[in-house]
Amino acid sequence: MEERVRWSTVLVVPRGDQFIALARGFQPRDTNFPGGSSAPEDTCPEETAIRQLYEETGLRTTPEDMRLIDESVGADGQPVYAYFVTTFSGRARSGCEGKVFWTAHLARLTSRYASHGEHAKRLLQKLQRVAA
Repeated sequence: MEERVRWSTVLVVPRGDQFIALARGFQPRDTNFPGGSSAPEDTCPEETAIRQLYEETGLRTTPEDMRLIDESVGADGQPVYAYFVTTFSGRARSGCEGKVFWTAHLARLTSRYASHGEHAKRLLQKLQRVAA
């Protein structure tokens, strides 16, 4: 049986000078960007990103409205793709994945995993350049 390639995605969704974030509730300070691992039906990282954004926030986007801004490898060896979402539709809503909110305080975003924490720091540095 052929082993399926897996990956994770992170989505950066701006609205004015704010970004969407999730307080996942696993730990009091577990707040980060939406995103997650690929599902068996996902054929590419873009599909994972679009699905994760909708599942976690209720927002919709298209591949044409996302820009790849970072690639890295997580602690589990999976590739991690970070996308900057330029256009989205829908209304942000909280769900079983956590509480969704808009924040201008990117430095407060943390992550569940140390490797993602380092990834988040690098991503925030890139974001400062993209947003400038």
